[in-house]
Amino acid sequence: MAGSEIALVAVYVGLVLLVAKLFEDIVRRARLPGFIGAIIAGYILGPGGLNIIHKEHVEAMGLLLVVGIDFLLFLAGAEELSRMRGGLRPRELSVATVLMLSTTAATAVVAHLLYREHLDWSTSLAFGIVMAIVSLGPLTRALIDSGLIATNAGLTVTRIGLIAEVGGILAFNAVYAGKIFPNAITTPLFFIAVYLFGRRLLTRILYLVEDVISAREAPFAIIVALVLTASYLAEIIGFNAAVTALLLGFFASTYLEERPAYVERLKAFTYGFLEPLFFAGIGLKVPQLDPSSMAAMLLITLAAAAPKLLTASAAGLMPTGIALLAKGGVDAALLLTLYETPHGKGNLIPDQLYTAGVFSMLLLSTLMALGLRSIQPPRAKGEKEPWRMRIGELGLGYDVVRRTDNLLTVSMFVSASQGGAVVVIDEDGRPIGYITAADLIYIAPSEMRRLTAEEVMRENVPIVKVTDRVTELLREHLVAEPIVAVVDEDGHLVGTLNPHRVLQKIYGISGKREH
Repeated sequence: MAGSEIALVAVYVGLVLLVAKLFEDIVRRARLPGFIGAIIAGYILGPGGLNIIHKEHVEAMGLLLVVGIDFLLFLAGAEELSRMRGGLRPRELSVATVLMLSTTAATAVVAHLLYREHLDWSTSLAFGIVMAIVSLGPLTRALIDSGLIATNAGLTVTRIGLIAEVGGILAFNAVYAGKIFPNAITTPLFFIAVYLFGRRLLTRILYLVEDVISAREAPFAIIVALVLTASYLAEIIGFNAAVTALLLGFFASTYLEERPAYVERLKAFTYGFLEPLFFAGIGLKVPQLDPSSMAAMLLITLAAAAPKLLTASAAGLMPTGIALLAKGGVDAALLLTLYETPHGKGNLIPDQLYTAGVFSMLLLSTLMALGLRSIQPPRAKGEKEPWRMRIGELGLGYDVVRRTDNLLTVSMFVSASQGGAVVVIDEDGRPIGYITAADLIYIAPSEMRRLTAEEVMRENVPIVKVTDRVTELLREHLVAEPIVAVVDEDGHLVGTLNPHRVLQKIYGISGKREH
């Protein structure tokens, strides 16, 4: 590629990043998942839309998409998969299993009937798994925004979503590229190899790098190099690169918990640069939308939504179970894997099915957001002044730890929080105390794994109701507190506030509301 072409691609990367972030902001203001805006931005800019960025330039940006997939899944493993350490509840496991099996079967059958001349059954099954997966990140954010995250139904739905996401990813690898029987053997073997490397060698390598190499950010650079190298090696032996990145994230999670600064750098690198480019790239690769693809999208959406909602209803989780329609980066990455197999092997799914799958994900995510919005407490009308807003309208954070979390986990969340403090909740999701950065400074490093949040927390955490007005914060002088717990009518935590957030949301928005 000539120098002028490289420069042009660099300009296009900048354009895509800018437009993706603008569209993300627009859809977030409409209280929809932000990735929807990035995909739409990519579609508009690409060959399927205005064709501002031509197909050959989209292909030239492919490396960034591949890297984006790897790091999205790596962080998903570090942040989401690691939550399964506490074990699985049998009822939630059974509900997630029924949900995955029924949704996979329904969408696989629909896809195969629509495009049977292009698909074998293993590829149809892989596509069904992609559409059945529940994306935990968007699900959690949607439940937080709706104030349902701390309810019993919200917590149960979150755990079911986690099981469905992890199980779906592993099942996808087992049927990926039409090698069901060989993959059923190689998947456990490769998993064991990655486990042994991750548990026995990875942390030792990173500790050794810290001790021996004095160059700045050396461990961070090693993490990036390991993710990229392992993903490439996995593809060579026929294992899915995205799944490999997910597993590495899980096995590196203990080390990363002790290094919250590295986690923040990875998040900034991934969510600030790679993620918007990745989602925009999903849209850039969508061919022009035609009536047949639109019809297929509606059928696939119905096949993906109906089993999930029926399963949630049978389990007594409605209407909160609407959140199980959540789609996001994990399933989008796997869909792209089906559409663009590595090493020039060609597409496993046709253009029309990829298009239908992408827009079905957008539609499912929109239905989820609108459905959850309909069960939120009603907003007061005609209140333009920020100080007359309800506290629930401020855009709450969720800086929270459990009473049984050890102080290493607590320190990670405190470091990541905007105000340097977290609320401690009990098993029912009710606030019982709070911890600040100052509370952790004098704790001996040797005690960080042994002590729990409940043993060091401050009691009498400041509490307000989600339906209170902002003036209540001023009246009770709560804005001077490091953190405030926001609860529903039953006393369950729905979010947190700190002075920084109050200043940003009230005095920094000039009457405009952020969601």
